[in-house]
Amino acid sequence: MEETLEQWVRSRFADRKDHAGKPYYGHCDFVANFACQYARALGLSDRDVDTVYQAGLCHDLLEDTDVTEVELLSRTSQDVVKLVKVLTHLSTDSYEDYFEKILPNRLAVIVKLADTTHNAMVTRFDETERTEALKDGCLAYSRRLLRLQHRIMTWYGGDIS
Repeated sequence: MEETLEQWVRSRFADRKDHAGKPYYGHCDFVANFACQYARALGLSDRDVDTVYQAGLCHDLLEDTDVTEVELLSRTSQDVVKLVKVLTHLSTDSYEDYFEKILPNRLAVIVKLADTTHNAMVTRFDETERTEALKDGCLAYSRRLLRLQHRIMTWYGGDIS
């Protein structure tokens, strides 16, 4: 039986924990599913929904693991690899430059919205870990989230009912 993309991504993050001390794959799974639901709600095509789902799963692979573009391409499509590359924050780029690189790409904005949503969730952390610094960090993510939502609203004319 061939390994699914989900299984492969899970194995790439097997020994990693997220900022809340939970298995890192949970973050990837959240981003993929949230992006997928958001894309569906916006009425995107099945192909685009699948692309954001797969990119959501893989969005941190090039940035945080030793996975290469070639290896990623052997597991998914060229469209997904291109999207993951847009979503990869290079150490040579400031966060603001990185964020500006994402904003013109509709699918990247949807995946980044999902990523930012998860990162903004202070409830992922045990109450004893919710320091003022942590809350401030989550608030900063929330501000980025608003910027991403604003971009989406401008594309859809404010009408995404």
